[in-house]
Amino acid sequence: MPTYGPPGSSAQNNPPGTVPGSPGMHRRPGRMPRPEGPPPAAPPRYPPGKDIANCMYTYTLVWPKRGAPFWFYPTGVRYNRVSGYVWTGRYWAFFAFNPATVERVACYPSPMPY
Repeated sequence: MPTYGPPGSSAQNNPPGTVPGSPGMHRRPGRMPRPEGPPPAAPPRYPPGKDIANCMYTYTLVWPKRGAPFWFYPTGVRYNRVSGYVWTGRYWAFFAFNPATVERVACYPSPMPY
């Protein structure tokens, strides 16, 4: 079996893209984790910014340049694509968009991995 994390770490046998031991997450083979429940009722107090990469694997409120704000759970950030899950009002659906279309984002601070 291949190893993915540092020797002796809990991530050693977890494939890339999974978050071992994250509460409230589904882990499905070959897919990114998504939240089990709805986003928080209140928006985060974390000051809005433009860098969605700081919001990986957290509930994130996104204000697009056009349209209404929406809850998003980012699982991947590339130069011209952000992917993750958008809250439809009833469930989380996979969604991707160009980060250039975003005016600002706000998310809850992520716990540091160390």
